[in-house]
Amino acid sequence: MNSTETFNSADATLKAIASEMMSKDKRFQGMSSYVSDIKWWWTYQIPRACAGHGFIFFNPDWFNLLDYEEQKTIMAHEIYHLVLEHLDRMEDKDPDTWNEATDYAINWGLKMDGFKVESQTGWGDGGGILLDQKHAGKGATQIYREILQKKKEGKDTGNPEPAKMQPSKEEIEDMVKEVLKQDEEGKPFNEQVQDNSEKAKKAQQDGTSTNLYGFSENMPGGQNRLIVNDVLRIQMKEKSYEEIFAKYMVEPLSGGKRTYMRPSRRPYSGSFRLKGKYPKAGRKNRLAHLAYCLDVSGSISQEQANQFLASAQTIKELLNPKLMTIMLWDTRVVFEKIFREDEKVNNIQINAGGSTNLGPVYRRLEQLNPEAVVIFTDLRVTIPPEPSWDTIWFATEKGCRNHHVHYGDLYVIPEK
Repeated sequence: MNSTETFNSADATLKAIASEMMSKDKRFQGMSSYVSDIKWWWTYQIPRACAGHGFIFFNPDWFNLLDYEEQKTIMAHEIYHLVLEHLDRMEDKDPDTWNEATDYAINWGLKMDGFKVESQTGWGDGGGILLDQKHAGKGATQIYREILQKKKEGKDTGNPEPAKMQPSKEEIEDMVKEVLKQDEEGKPFNEQVQDNSEKAKKAQQDGTSTNLYGFSENMPGGQNRLIVNDVLRIQMKEKSYEEIFAKYMVEPLSGGKRTYMRPSRRPYSGSFRLKGKYPKAGRKNRLAHLAYCLDVSGSISQEQANQFLASAQTIKELLNPKLMTIMLWDTRVVFEKIFREDEKVNNIQINAGGSTNLGPVYRRLEQLNPEAVVIFTDLRVTIPPEPSWDTIWFATEKGCRNHHVHYGDLYVIPEK
């Protein structure tokens, strides 16, 4: 490739390497359906590599300085950026901090899966890669929050070269638009973005049921550790409500006492409840408005519906926000009531039935503008784009095995 050329297809070289990795390297098993559609390009517009919307770009001079194992590591790294939709998830985030966080998350995952992450040559240009044990097992969102907080406090984040190698989201998207014009099979940009997003979500779902790399032996059901940590963020069933809602809890103004017990793995009398609560004298900085949205579609059993309601009652007792909105929904909001702090959540009849659609729920929540929203569902529903409020997902065990949640925190609710 001549350095005066802007872009040149790398499919002839890199698709062959990717194909060999798919067939011979067990760390790549399960990824072939997604990887086969990736478009690879050479360009001198970037110092190293970047990825977005189904395209991966490499600077050829830099890539050719790497040995074969390093090339596989870098290719896997960029593939993960696509699978985990890091470019799309950059919205409303500080881009440099997000790029740093995603690299830390991916590189530790690659290390755990046996990829070459240390180099005698310094990865071609002596710059190294971002890798730190303190980020072990964390997803990009968690790492992002931790790094951003350190930056706000003026503390060292540990990254010697903050994101200067990475082009911006706008620059990557401009590159994608340019090569789409050159690609004989190229689609309109918006169509390419949508198509790749659907394929990436399918790859994420495959990663929860198929061991993509074969090295994630500690994940139940052969799940891919990096996808679980970065996208799913599923918490253990023993997690208590106190821990889940820790940031919304407040200290007593004076006197009183409150104790907590972990919820049982087996719901008590059909419920998932927090036991051992004693009132305290006062609160400060209390949650002003919490919305609790219960899925009452046909895929929800009556037993689960009763469990969902018991969970709402427990949270009302625990947090007692100034306002708590209870919604029941299937393809529409079938019930809505706002409970004040002095009211108990009761006299609600739940009859499960119908299909599912979160769209009407989100539109109503935009009008209510709560600080936080709990959505209790089996996740057999299309997830809308990330909203402005904090989202906490409570899902059944079966739902968590097939979900496609990309924001908020997801917790497994034990079933009988």
